Amino acid sequence: MNKYISKKNKYRLLIAVVVLAFSLIYIDSTNIRQFYYPYALLLLPMIVVTRIRPSWTIAIVLTSLLTIYRLLDPILSFGTLYFVLNFVEIISSSIIFAIIYLLVAKYQIDYDKRIKEAFDQIFEDPLTGAKNRRYLTKYLEHFDDYELDFSVIMFDIDRFKLINDNFGHSVGDQILYDIHELVRRKIRDTDSVVRLGGEEFALLLSDTNLSSAFKTAERIRTAVELHPFEYGNRTITVTISVGVAQRLPDETKEELMERADAALYESKRNGRNRTTVA
Repeated sequence: MNKYISKKNKYRLLIAVVVLAFSLIYIDSTNIRQFYYPYALLLLPMIVVTRIRPSWTIAIVLTSLLTIYRLLDPILSFGTLYFVLNFVEIISSSIIFAIIYLLVAKYQIDYDKRIKEAFDQIFEDPLTGAKNRRYLTKYLEHFDDYELDFSVIMFDIDRFKLINDNFGHSVGDQILYDIHELVRRKIRDTDSVVRLGGEEFALLLSDTNLSSAFKTAERIRTAVELHPFEYGNRTITVTISVGVAQRLPDETKEELMERADAALYESKRNGRNRTTVA
């Protein structure tokens, strides 16, 4: 849920750096580099880094660095002749190290993928791909940790019932999906789009003051209004009503959401297709 390194992973990364440092010192101080286990120590911090950031790009980069180090270290330490005489052993051990690490990396990357898929099933709305209320509840559990520059945008599709009645629920469902995709392209990766239910959505904006949140809301509202929602030979005009609120000092999460919701319904009362600031 958080793209930044967690406190637990910071400790893991620190341990990895310490192990890497001691491994390099040990390898540099010993005269038995030709044996496998000094280099095997380097696998430990590599595995920790992969645990924190599981991706094939990182795995390939780390494998390349380990292989280069394994090939260059004997030349720098014992000379080219030693490298030539022990070429087979050095190459074979480099391959062994790479295979061991890549097998561990594959397991971690696959595991992370399965966890993400399970997370998506739990916290994503199956129709639109937006986050769901369960995600919102989990997100707001850490509400007290957020800075005051935390804002919420709530919006509702205007006269959505008429769209369903006139064009059918399949078109209504497609509009919900398309609006989520449209909104997702207008916000940052760190922001979240939550489908609260029906045609109502919320945007959770970290590090965003009221002025910036209002600009974001207006950008989204205008984009929806101008977007041609085309289904078959029909083009449907869709608008949204929007409410915006920034967290106030000593305000609870419930009070913030209620103010944003009240601003949304103020927009509806004042004619729809507008943004109201709480």
